Amino acid sequence: MKKIMTYTVRRDGQILGTCSVMEQAMQAGLGYAKQFQEPVSVIRSDGREVKYHPDGTVEKVWERKRELQKMQTT
Repeated sequence: MKKIMTYTVRRDGQILGTCSVMEQAMQAGLGYAKQFQEPVSVIRSDGREVKYHPDGTVEKVWERKRELQKMQTT
């Protein structure tokens, strides 16, 4: 059974919206980041977080957290 993912778009802890289409969430995150000139996070229902910056750069927060966890266990 496949789990349905949902995506939450957040800025400063405030929910800007949710959706179940990844591409839609990505576009919303980038659009809001440019509109507000602040980073905006898109958080998948399994906890993976991607941060969109106003200049168009994308930061995969969940990968950075995973690397930090690896460094702490070694």
